Amino acid sequence: RHASEAAEKKFELLNGRYKQQWEELQDFREKRAAKELELSKVNRTMDKKTQLEEKIAHKGKKAKALDAEAKECLESMKRERDHLRQAEQQAVREGKHAAEVQKRRDTE
Repeated sequence: RHASEAAEKKFELLNGRYKQQWEELQDFREKRAAKELELSKVNRTMDKKTQLEEKIAHKGKKAKALDAEAKECLESMKRERDHLRQAEQQAVREGKHAAEVQKRRDTE
């Protein structure tokens, strides 16, 4: 009978340790699941950040291309303006010359 009580106490002691270890395992699993959820949120945030950085870089390239196009357009407009000024000056000279020729003809 004494051996039976000792065996029962040993069983209760082992059962108590088993229950404690089971609770610790459950607690560990819950903490791990929370950490995995947190990590997955961080990964999604990092993915979004990367996508935004790529969009920004793409828009930056687009902006540079548009800027270059605008500069070329401005240069083209300046060249056209200069060409029109020269043409206007040429027309004024030709008009003066024609007026002088007409004046000479009229005086003859």
